[in-house]
Amino acid sequence: MSAIAAQLGGSKTTLWSYFPNKRDLFMAVADALIGQYVDSIIEVLQPGSGLDAALNKLGERLLKALMSEPIVALMRIVTGEAGRFPELGDLFHQRGLGYGWNILKEFLDGELERGQIRAGVDTLRAAQHFIALCQSASYQRFMLGGAPRPDDHEIVADVAAATHMFVAAYC
Repeated sequence: MSAIAAQLGGSKTTLWSYFPNKRDLFMAVADALIGQYVDSIIEVLQPGSGLDAALNKLGERLLKALMSEPIVALMRIVTGEAGRFPELGDLFHQRGLGYGWNILKEFLDGELERGQIRAGVDTLRAAQHFIALCQSASYQRFMLGGAPRPDDHEIVADVAAATHMFVAAYC
């Protein structure tokens, strides 16, 4: 807290008045980082823009955001600390991935109403599946440290495969 206060040019007392504990400070930083990427991801989910095209754009932007340096660092911190502080992992999930699932679910609800998705599909589960499909190849290798950050070509290929599988399963 001293280092943060010094970098901001304030006092620890002022910092503590805004954030009563380190978890709240950490989540404020996480919320700010997540917020930087959410708008660019959401803007591609336009009703009637074509399900395949929207999912491809969403997946590409999502993977690029997830593999950005600040988000990778945040994910690694949360992963490392979640065992000691399970509530941190739960909060991060609610405000990060869980939030993303719900955004995509709302879009898929609209596509379901327009007849672009088979009747009876659980759109929350479908959203979870699509995001998991996007993360199933180069993203996982990169996050585990076994591969360099994928280039745009790899990301496009991974997302195209995810979209193809999603459409085959749900449309």
